[in-house]
Amino acid sequence: MPPVPVLRFAGAVSDAANTPSASVAAGTYLLSGACEGTTGVRILVSQDDGIHAGLRLRCGKTARVRLHLTSGEARFSLHSTSARRDAVAAAQLELLSDTVPPALSPAEWAEGVLGKPRTFERLGAAKLDGPVDVPDPAENGTFDLSFACLGYREVQLTVISRDSRRTLMIERTACRSIRGVRIVAEEGGIIIRIGPLGSGGSGAFGYRIEPVEGHR
Repeated sequence: MPPVPVLRFAGAVSDAANTPSASVAAGTYLLSGACEGTTGVRILVSQDDGIHAGLRLRCGKTARVRLHLTSGEARFSLHSTSARRDAVAAAQLELLSDTVPPALSPAEWAEGVLGKPRTFERLGAAKLDGPVDVPDPAENGTFDLSFACLGYREVQLTVISRDSRRTLMIERTACRSIRGVRIVAEEGGIIIRIGPLGSGGSGAFGYRIEPVEGHR
């Protein structure tokens, strides 16, 4: 008898704000998804300590990935590059076993959650078990920064001008969702500073930088 899904979504991609959540037991799960009518969708599975997995869908084919969840609430979220109102997606999460699958590297996890970088974009990722500073090779300009984390409920995310050390932004960021922010770098590029808040460990962070067309 096949496993009964513990979490399901089926509907318009534009209705992603209404994706469901459910209480789950600790264990290894299979996330499956498919889409129609759009060029690309990512399905994310998150808990209070971060985004545990991202699944990129190619419409017309079913995609699958294994992930480990802890006991507690799990939720879906959808991200799409398409604005089409008729785009639809479906996803389900089913329990496979109570064993832990091999962990993905931070780079593999970040690509699943934030997407594969396109031309002129950059994807950075690393383990997160304490405060860390990441000098980004970006030159001066305007950038859209997408940030994700795992292993902590919250982190303090700070972006600093590389030369002057002026703070461009600082905020508490919940790890259960992707944080997007626009950064204007005018003093030799940026440093991204991540400071875990509260207990956690053996986590990861990832960021994606996209130049904003028409801005310098």
